Amino acid sequence: MAPFFQGRVSYCGGATLFCCSGNFLWYVRGSWCCVLVPVLVGVLAAVDFVPLLFTSVYGFSAIVRARNRRLLTSGTAAALIVLHALFVADVIAAIVLYVKIRKATKGTSDGMMEAETA
Repeated sequence: MAPFFQGRVSYCGGATLFCCSGNFLWYVRGSWCCVLVPVLVGVLAAVDFVPLLFTSVYGFSAIVRARNRRLLTSGTAAALIVLHALFVADVIAAIVLYVKIRKATKGTSDGMMEAETA
């Protein structure tokens, strides 16, 4: 999935350079460049962000589940949700979440049973 995101970032940068160069201004006059560049970058950023959200749904649900079982504090849950919405940081957030849940359920035969009954 990383090449997909790297390609999109390169495409955004290339499109921005093309739009701000004299070549694009030959096709579109004047201030249209100032309008089209943010729109193009915004659309491409949205297209990149949607697949990240689809793959982060499992992390979101694990965070909410751990919070409901009082394995995480509200602040930690909020920070992990924000990290799950960022590329690369979602992997780090998943590792941190795993470690925190394992520490909270350490010593129980079934990791979640104690948290459910508490």
